[in-house]
Amino acid sequence: MNPSLKEQLKQWKKDHQEVKRERKKEKPLQKKQENLSERDWKEIMGMGRARYGRAKGGAFRQK
Repeated sequence: MNPSLKEQLKQWKKDHQEVKRERKKEKPLQKKQENLSERDWKEIMGMGRARYGRAKGGAFRQK
């Protein structure tokens, strides 16, 4: 009698099993740190820019 399908699959797997290769662990990429000057930080935060305020006549610029 022929072996069952499950047994055939097990036998086929044993015959055709490949040698597993171990992958090298990839190191995570290190992000380069950004060195910003004080002037750059002030620009990012919006210091030294004109500010707008609400008033009776609409929005106006403050220095």
